[in-house]
Parts: sequence; C-alpha cells; structure tokens
Amino acid sequence: MKIAYSFYSLKDLSALSNGERLLEILLSYGLDIEKVDDREPIRKDFITTNLSEMWKDDGIEGGCSSCYFLFKGKKKIKFSGIVKWDVNLHPNCKTFNGIHLWLDIPKKYSINELVLLGDDIFVWSEAVYGYITEDSKDNNMGGDVYEGIPGLVWVNYFGIPYKAESEFHILGDHKSVGHGVRLMLSETPNDEMLSDSNFVESIKNKIGAEWFWSYPRKYNRKKPTFDRTAITKR
Repeated sequence: MKIAYSFYSLKDLSALSNGERLLEILLSYGLDIEKVDDREPIRKDFITTNLSEMWKDDGIEGGCSSCYFLFKGKKKIKFSGIVKWDVNLHPNCKTFNGIHLWLDIPKKYSINELVLLGDDIFVWSEAVYGYITEDSKDNNMGGDVYEGIPGLVWVNYFGIPYKAESEFHILGDHKSVGHGVRLMLSETPNDEMLSDSNFVESIKNKIGAEWFWSYPRKYNRKKPTFDRTAITKR
C-alpha cells in the first residue's frame, strides 16, 4: 500500500536548521535519504554533511527565492518526497510552502507510526492544513486550499487559521497536535467507510460544509484568513 502525505505551510522554511530537523524526523521513522536533487530525476548521492548544498534558494539577492528539495530512499521503506519553499514573494501572491511525501509501506508496518510521522511533520512545518491518505485517493484532493478545504480523507490536520474561526466546528473526537488538531476518520487508511460518500459528507456537514471546496461558490463558501507575512516582501 502506498501512503501520501501533504502539508501546506506559510512558514519560512529556508533556514538550514529546518532541513536538519526534517532529516531527524525522517530518520527516526526509518526513512534514510539516499538520493537528492532539485529536479527530476533524483540521482545525486546524499551525504548528511552536504545538506547545506541542497537546502538553498535559487533566487537573487533581494528578490524572490525558491527551493525544491527532492529526496528518496529504500533501505527500510521505499519512499520519496519533495519540500518546496518560497520567500520574499509579492504580498498578493497566494502560494504555500510545504512538503509532500510518499511511502510504500509493508503489510506489517505500524499504522500508529504512520500517524505519528504525520504529526511530527505537521508540527515541524507549522502547516495550516494537511492530510494523510492512501495514494489512490490523493487524486481526489483537488482544488485551491485558499478557496476551500480540498476534502476529507483518512487523517486530516487543521492549523491556526481554522482554529481561529468560531464557525469552523472541530469535532469532539479530534486530537490536539502542536499548533492545531488532527481528525482521523477511521482506524486504517484503507477502511471501506472512507469510500462511503454519505459518511464523508456527514463529517463535512458537522464541521461546516461551507468550508469545503465542493461547496458551491455562489453560496458564499467560507475561507479562513491566511497570514502570508513570513514569506512575502516586508
């Protein structure tokens, strides 16, 4: 089974210390990076001491800077991922920094570890939104996060912008994680009820259907206020 992680952040991730902390998190779950690059194909041998050569921007001094850190490995678990960050953007630019990660997990891999990995990445990235899902369901998570929550999947994370909204109803069975909350819809990522549209819609309605991308725009879809000051021009 392949598991997909996606986290959307407005934190400035450009400091090398952020890359070092991410490596610590990945390694603690047996994700040992072997190859890195700033574009496909990922083919450069990775040595921890050379992280600073990859965790850098390709912009110009005083201008917009961006970085793509692509990585993969397969010693314990086959995985790949990408961290993307921008800084010094125009104030009107609507984008996110963040991380996307894909794991090919063995049958006996701990479900709890999958969730805890998500928790750690959510906290590390200070994400405003994120999720964990079976990869086959990731294609259903379309839409612009600025315009609405893409959907609900196995594990869902909501950060400060959502917590700050009094009309965003966080369900009673959520768990507080760092700066936000985690909402799990089932015990496992391939539970059949995750494919039950009636079940998923019932959870959306409890949260507030108007917060989701699927809610018709003409009926005043609700959107939180996203603070982009950390990645835009001062």
